[in-house]
This record gives sequence, structure tokens and C-alpha cells, in this order.
Amino acid sequence: MKEFTVIYPMFSPIQLIDENGKLVGEILLNSFNQKLKIHNEIFKIKYNGLFSRNYKIFDQNKNLVFKSDFSKNRFVYYRNEKEIFTYKNNGWFNNKLSLYKTNDLIISVESKGFFKKKYKLKINNNFNNHFIILAFLNDYISSQSS
Repeated sequence: MKEFTVIYPMFSPIQLIDENGKLVGEILLNSFNQKLKIHNEIFKIKYNGLFSRNYKIFDQNKNLVFKSDFSKNRFVYYRNEKEIFTYKNNGWFNNKLSLYKTNDLIISVESKGFFKKKYKLKINNNFNNHFIILAFLNDYISSQSS
């Protein structure tokens, strides 16, 4: 498994760094807009309602790329072909969330610390979809802060 680093500064974008020290992408946060940035491409996140955990992510051409389905613990990715990922919480106190495609573990993320969060992200060696990794991390951080 590869280990990625998350840099979570107080008033700057959250950065995801790969095992080679290269920037994979960023989570851009402000009051009501959340966006993902991978290289020069920006993806806009739109929540279904004020208190809903379900959301959709659109590319710059306003095409649906990704959506969450909180009731079924799954994500649907619509880029080249439709892909379905499921996630599982590994315990309330553990703060660990795992993402699967079929039955294969793709990503696991957990947080450490109380006041200053540190995130530990492990990714399957054969998985290289930076968009899914960043979207999953964003979902995890959002769920931890609510």
C-alpha cells in the first residue's frame, strides 16, 4: 500500500501529497463553495440540500463526474465508464473509513489528534485515480467536521 500525506493548513487549501512528495490535488474550501483541484482542472461540489450528506461533483463543463449515495454507503464515478465504490466505517472510535471496489480494498483513511488533525491515507498500489482519492478524502474530512 502507498501512503499519501495530507497537509491541512488553517486558512489554505488542503493538499494531498503522493509518496514521492508530489502534489496530487487540493481541496478548496470557503464559506459555501467546495471544489477539488487536480492539476489545472477544477471540480465543483454541490450538496443536495442544506443538511444532506449527499452531493454531486461536476467538471468545468458542468458534466456530472461523481455522486455520493449516503443511504447505500457508495460513490458512483462517471468519467470513462460508470464505476461504483462502496465504503465502510471501521468503528466510531477508530475514525477509520475504507473504500472498496467490488471486494478489493482501494483506500483507507484515518485521523489522529484532537486539536490538530493528522490524516493517514493508504492506497492500493494498483490504484491511481487521483480524483477518487481526493473525493474520498474530502468526504472523510467533511464527515469528521460535522
